[in-house]
Amino acid sequence: MSKKGKEIGENMVLLPPDVPDMPKKTKKKRGRKKKIESAKDLERLIDKYFSAISYTAYVKDPATGAILTDIDGELIERLVYITPPDVLSLCLFLGITYTTWENYSDAEKNPDYAPICERAKMKMEAHLRELLTTREKGSVQGIIFNLQHNYGWKDKKTVELGDETVDALAGQSLSEKMAIIAALKSGELDIPEQIEDEDDEDDDE
Repeated sequence: MSKKGKEIGENMVLLPPDVPDMPKKTKKKRGRKKKIESAKDLERLIDKYFSAISYTAYVKDPATGAILTDIDGELIERLVYITPPDVLSLCLFLGITYTTWENYSDAEKNPDYAPICERAKMKMEAHLRELLTTREKGSVQGIIFNLQHNYGWKDKKTVELGDETVDALAGQSLSEKMAIIAALKSGELDIPEQIEDEDDEDDDE
């Protein structure tokens, strides 16, 4: 036979010519492309966000209206926010989700992005801190709540022990002292008042 084939009875089945195996195409594995492709772009966009919601103004003397100067004679400026900066509005400005922002803020996952995100949060925290110390009208509870839940601020409670309380603790064991101090912190116990009551009873006798 002049052609390659296999004879089966009266029929002949042609076989394809020998063709070398073609190499299989391998797909390159690629991670998800970042919405913001570089740390430099992220920094530029964040700066643009802060510029869009703020302006600088000269500080004036409340009494005279004159612009104040520093010890070098330079005019004093301060940053004024048209709307308070926050992470949510920043995410909307950047066109990313809050989850993406958290990933950008993770130093292990994104070591180039995390310091830029940290600086942005520091600007927001500084603004809240300024409001906390300068607000003349209205409650600051919302500001305190924001600082506690988003910036790691904590309440610090101090228990002041008067002389009578110290005297009352003098004869107690360490575990008893700790229990009394814990009760004082929680407001369940007020030793000085109890001592005064006992003194009153002695006077009545």
